[in-house]
Amino acid sequence: MCSAFARLLREGAISSAVVDQALSRLKVLRRSWREVLPGDRVRELAESVLFSRSLRGGDVLQLAAALVWSREAPRKRLFVCYDERLSAAAQDLGFTVARPV
Repeated sequence: MCSAFARLLREGAISSAVVDQALSRLKVLRRSWREVLPGDRVRELAESVLFSRSLRGGDVLQLAAALVWSREAPRKRLFVCYDERLSAAAQDLGFTVARPV
């Protein structure tokens, strides 16, 4: 997420005040999320997804981690994402995708 914030700031799409606000929200959210580390199953799923979807390495790892989190049963599981390609791939795999405003 920080990478996306930094890119949007460099591109002039958001201001540094918006970045500060986003980082503050991220800090709060960080206290409640469950982090899935890139273990063997995440790597295997990421490699598999790479050959069927047009995603960047970081994005495919995020999607693979979500699959592990959902026990590879993503139906009715929420996937929150701003990126169109990643959102489309998550939706194709069965996640319910939310694009925050």
